[in-house]
Amino acid sequence: MKKDKILKILEKILIFIVTLIMISVLANQYIKTSAGAINESLRMVQIILAIVIVLLTLLMAVINKNRALFFILIGFYALTGILFFIFKSANKI
Repeated sequence: MKKDKILKILEKILIFIVTLIMISVLANQYIKTSAGAINESLRMVQIILAIVIVLLTLLMAVINKNRALFFILIGFYALTGILFFIFKSANKI
């Protein structure tokens, strides 16, 4: 397969996964509003989908042979992970 075709397929997969995350966030918000609690299984699905997005975007940067983008993404995802654990430990998330 050509590199461009692979990247287009990965883009479509990313769009689908982001859509799934948005749907699960809306579903979780609905459950929180109606039942008064966040559904933990939906929360875990959101985290797993976010990790898949991270891996796919890094794979796309590697396929493009764009080293600058790869390291910027690594830094951004590391910072996001650190902030997630800081706020998670402070019970803000």
